[in-house]
Amino acid sequence: RTKYENGKFVKRKSRLCANGMWMKCNPEDTFAPTSNRASYMTVIALCALYGCTLYAGDITAAYINAEIDPKMKIFMAQPKGHIKKGMEDMICRLKKALYGIPTAGNLWYKMVSEFMLKIGFKRSEQDPSIFFKWIIDDLMVVSLATDDFLWFSTCDAMGTDMIAQLSKKFKYVDKGVADCFL
Repeated sequence: RTKYENGKFVKRKSRLCANGMWMKCNPEDTFAPTSNRASYMTVIALCALYGCTLYAGDITAAYINAEIDPKMKIFMAQPKGHIKKGMEDMICRLKKALYGIPTAGNLWYKMVSEFMLKIGFKRSEQDPSIFFKWIIDDLMVVSLATDDFLWFSTCDAMGTDMIAQLSKKFKYVDKGVADCFL
Protein backbone atom coordinates (compact mmCIF):
# COMPACT_ATOMS: atom_id res chain seq x y z
CA ARG A 1 0.00 0.00 0.00
CA THR A 2 1.29 3.45 -0.87
CA LYS A 3 0.60 6.31 1.52
CA TYR A 4 0.22 9.89 0.34
CA GLU A 5 -0.28 13.09 2.34
CA ASN A 6 -1.41 16.25 0.57
CA GLY A 7 -0.84 14.51 -2.77
CA LYS A 8 2.83 13.73 -2.01
CA PHE A 9 4.33 10.29 -1.55
CA VAL A 10 5.12 9.49 2.09
CA LYS A 11 5.90 5.77 2.28
CA ARG A 12 5.05 2.30 1.09
CA LYS A 13 3.62 -0.22 3.52
CA SER A 14 3.41 -3.95 3.08
CA ARG A 15 2.64 -6.90 5.29
CA LEU A 16 3.69 -10.52 5.03
CA CYS A 17 0.58 -12.68 5.23
CA ALA A 18 0.35 -16.43 5.59
CA ASN A 19 -2.18 -18.42 3.60
CA GLY A 20 -4.00 -20.05 6.50
CA MET A 21 -7.17 -21.04 4.70
CA TRP A 22 -6.19 -24.73 4.82
CA MET A 23 -5.42 -24.73 8.56
CA LYS A 24 -7.63 -26.88 10.72
CA CYS A 25 -8.37 -25.13 14.02
CA ASN A 26 -10.80 -25.33 16.87
CA PRO A 27 -13.31 -22.49 16.53
CA GLU A 28 -12.50 -21.31 20.08
CA ASP A 29 -8.86 -20.84 19.01
CA THR A 30 -9.88 -18.37 16.31
CA PHE A 31 -12.13 -16.13 18.42
CA ALA A 32 -10.71 -12.85 19.71
CA PRO A 33 -12.88 -10.32 21.54
CA THR A 34 -12.81 -6.87 19.99
CA SER A 35 -14.64 -3.66 20.71
CA ASN A 36 -17.87 -2.97 18.91
CA ARG A 37 -20.14 0.06 18.70
CA ALA A 38 -21.63 -0.62 22.14
CA SER A 39 -18.12 -0.87 23.64
CA TYR A 40 -17.11 2.48 22.16
CA MET A 41 -20.34 4.13 23.25
CA THR A 42 -19.80 2.85 26.81
CA VAL A 43 -16.26 4.24 26.95
CA ILE A 44 -17.31 7.56 25.38
CA ALA A 45 -20.27 7.90 27.79
CA LEU A 46 -18.05 7.18 30.82
CA CYS A 47 -15.46 9.64 29.52
CA ALA A 48 -18.12 12.35 29.23
CA LEU A 49 -19.56 11.46 32.64
CA TYR A 50 -16.16 11.92 34.30
CA GLY A 51 -15.37 15.04 32.21
CA CYS A 52 -12.21 13.53 30.74
CA THR A 53 -10.46 13.66 27.39
CA LEU A 54 -10.57 10.62 25.08
CA TYR A 55 -7.24 9.38 23.68
CA ALA A 56 -6.27 6.87 21.01
CA GLY A 57 -3.26 4.66 20.38
CA ASP A 58 -2.14 1.82 18.17
CA ILE A 59 0.24 -1.14 18.35
CA THR A 60 2.26 -1.47 15.15
CA ALA A 61 2.20 -4.95 13.55
CA ALA A 62 0.37 -6.35 16.57
CA TYR A 63 -0.03 -9.95 15.45
CA ILE A 64 3.68 -10.58 15.03
CA ASN A 65 4.17 -9.84 18.73
CA ALA A 66 2.22 -12.98 19.63
CA GLU A 67 4.29 -16.11 19.95
CA ILE A 68 2.98 -19.44 18.70
CA ASP A 69 2.96 -22.23 21.28
CA PRO A 70 5.96 -24.49 20.50
CA LYS A 71 3.62 -27.52 20.61
CA MET A 72 1.67 -26.02 17.71
CA LYS A 73 3.49 -26.49 14.41
CA ILE A 74 2.60 -24.02 11.69
CA PHE A 75 4.52 -23.95 8.42
CA MET A 76 4.44 -21.74 5.34
CA ALA A 77 6.20 -21.54 2.00
CA GLN A 78 9.11 -19.16 1.70
CA PRO A 79 7.87 -15.69 0.75
CA LYS A 80 8.31 -14.73 -2.91
CA GLY A 81 11.41 -12.64 -3.37
CA HIS A 82 13.03 -14.15 -0.26
CA ILE A 83 13.61 -17.72 -1.45
CA LYS A 84 17.15 -18.87 -0.67
CA LYS A 85 19.15 -20.36 -3.52
CA GLY A 86 19.67 -24.07 -3.10
CA MET A 87 16.83 -24.23 -0.57
CA GLU A 88 13.87 -23.65 -2.89
CA ASP A 89 12.01 -26.72 -1.58
CA MET A 90 12.36 -25.72 2.09
CA ILE A 91 9.47 -24.33 4.13
CA CYS A 92 9.40 -22.00 7.14
CA ARG A 93 8.20 -22.95 10.62
CA LEU A 94 6.53 -19.96 12.23
CA LYS A 95 7.46 -18.94 15.76
CA LYS A 96 5.33 -15.78 15.73
CA ALA A 97 1.80 -15.22 14.51
CA LEU A 98 1.30 -13.67 11.09
CA TYR A 99 -1.70 -12.02 9.50
CA GLY A 100 -3.61 -14.72 7.62
CA ILE A 101 -3.27 -17.42 10.28
CA PRO A 102 -6.74 -18.14 11.70
CA THR A 103 -5.44 -18.26 15.29
CA ALA A 104 -3.41 -15.01 15.05
CA GLY A 105 -6.14 -12.77 16.47
CA ASN A 106 -6.73 -15.11 19.40
CA LEU A 107 -2.99 -15.36 20.15
CA TRP A 108 -2.61 -11.57 20.02
CA TYR A 109 -5.67 -10.98 22.24
CA LYS A 110 -4.39 -13.46 24.84
CA MET A 111 -0.99 -11.76 24.87
CA VAL A 112 -2.26 -8.17 25.14
CA SER A 113 -4.95 -9.20 27.64
CA GLU A 114 -2.40 -10.93 29.89
CA PHE A 115 -0.20 -7.84 29.66
CA MET A 116 -3.04 -5.49 30.61
CA LEU A 117 -3.86 -7.70 33.63
CA LYS A 118 -0.17 -7.78 34.59
CA ILE A 119 0.03 -3.97 34.69
CA GLY A 120 -2.96 -3.77 37.03
CA PHE A 121 -6.05 -3.60 34.81
CA LYS A 122 -9.13 -5.72 35.30
CA ARG A 123 -11.08 -7.12 32.36
CA SER A 124 -14.76 -6.29 32.18
CA GLU A 125 -16.95 -9.34 32.75
CA GLN A 126 -19.62 -7.95 30.42
CA ASP A 127 -17.26 -6.96 27.58
CA PRO A 128 -13.82 -8.64 27.45
CA SER A 129 -12.53 -5.91 25.11
CA ILE A 130 -12.83 -3.30 27.89
CA PHE A 131 -10.23 -3.03 30.65
CA PHE A 132 -10.37 -0.74 33.67
CA LYS A 133 -8.12 0.23 36.55
CA TRP A 134 -9.03 1.94 39.83
CA ILE A 135 -6.39 3.59 41.98
CA ILE A 136 -8.08 5.11 45.03
CA ASP A 137 -10.50 7.61 43.41
CA ASP A 138 -8.94 7.61 39.96
CA LEU A 139 -10.26 5.53 37.07
CA MET A 140 -8.81 4.52 33.73
CA VAL A 141 -10.85 2.73 31.05
CA VAL A 142 -9.40 1.18 27.88
CA SER A 143 -11.31 -0.22 24.93
CA LEU A 144 -9.32 -2.60 22.73
CA ALA A 145 -10.13 -3.20 19.06
CA THR A 146 -7.46 -5.64 17.90
CA ASP A 147 -4.45 -3.28 17.96
CA ASP A 148 -6.28 0.02 18.46
CA PHE A 149 -6.69 1.52 21.92
CA LEU A 150 -9.36 4.05 22.87
CA TRP A 151 -8.98 5.25 26.44
CA PHE A 152 -9.49 7.90 29.10
CA SER A 153 -8.27 8.47 32.61
CA THR A 154 -9.28 10.73 35.46
CA CYS A 155 -5.56 11.03 36.32
CA ASP A 156 -2.92 12.05 33.74
CA ALA A 157 -0.24 10.00 35.52
CA MET A 158 -2.21 6.77 34.93
CA GLY A 159 -2.34 7.45 31.18
CA THR A 160 1.36 8.33 31.05
CA ASP A 161 2.22 5.15 32.96
CA MET A 162 0.13 2.93 30.67
CA ILE A 163 1.72 4.44 27.55
CA ALA A 164 5.21 3.95 29.03
CA GLN A 165 4.50 0.30 29.89
CA LEU A 166 2.90 -0.45 26.51
CA SER A 167 5.86 1.24 24.76
CA LYS A 168 8.34 -0.97 26.65
CA LYS A 169 6.58 -4.16 25.58
CA PHE A 170 5.26 -3.24 22.11
CA LYS A 171 5.74 -0.63 19.42
CA TYR A 172 2.97 1.65 20.72
CA VAL A 173 2.00 4.72 18.70
CA ASP A 174 0.34 7.40 20.80
CA LYS A 175 -2.21 9.15 18.57
CA GLY A 176 -3.09 11.74 21.21
CA VAL A 177 -6.58 13.16 21.57
CA ALA A 178 -9.08 10.99 19.70
CA ASP A 179 -10.70 13.26 17.14
CA CYS A 180 -11.65 10.18 15.11
CA PHE A 181 -11.24 6.49 15.74
CA LEU A 182 -10.79 3.52 13.39
